[in-house]
Amino acid sequence: MIKINLLPVRESQKKERLREQVVVLLACAIFTVSGCAAAYTTILAKISQKTDVISEQTKVIEQLKKQIGEVEKVKKLQAELQSKLDILGKLKANKTGPAHMLDELSMAIPEKLWIDSFDNIAGAVNLSGMGINEEIVAIFLQQLEASPYYMRVELQSLEQATIEGNKFQRFKVVAKEEVPPIKNVDNDKAAVKKSEPAQKT
Repeated sequence: MIKINLLPVRESQKKERLREQVVVLLACAIFTVSGCAAAYTTILAKISQKTDVISEQTKVIEQLKKQIGEVEKVKKLQAELQSKLDILGKLKANKTGPAHMLDELSMAIPEKLWIDSFDNIAGAVNLSGMGINEEIVAIFLQQLEASPYYMRVELQSLEQATIEGNKFQRFKVVAKEEVPPIKNVDNDKAAVKKSEPAQKT
């Protein structure tokens, strides 16, 4: 009886099956890695796109903030101007002083300073108001003193006040009404005639 050794064939078959399994595993691994890489790349692209969108939106927001800030500044200036006009109109309507004195008062009022009351009784001027700080009040006093219609401008009181969480300086000022000298036109003409040489007859 002839005996055939099948061990080498079996070993060869095992190796072939093992090789096939390794190839399948490698293929699966490559496919998995490729899929993960593709997904990762897609996610990175989406993140980059979202980042660009956020960056653009941030720039737009900053521009809008600047525009809003400019609008707020304009509104604030308009409100301050309107406040001064309202005060001047109210004082004129109440006839608390001559128009020229109120005009001079309006021109002497700096920004961020407001007048609450103004009285002129027999040339004695009393006014009160508030400013954002002492420097603004000092500027107002200097400008009022420079007016030809006000003299002996004195700060009567100055105290700090808090309104809606903001600090202001309340003040009271007294002054005297001054009437500027009016040029005498006739005297000026006479002086000019005297200075001219006499004409020969």
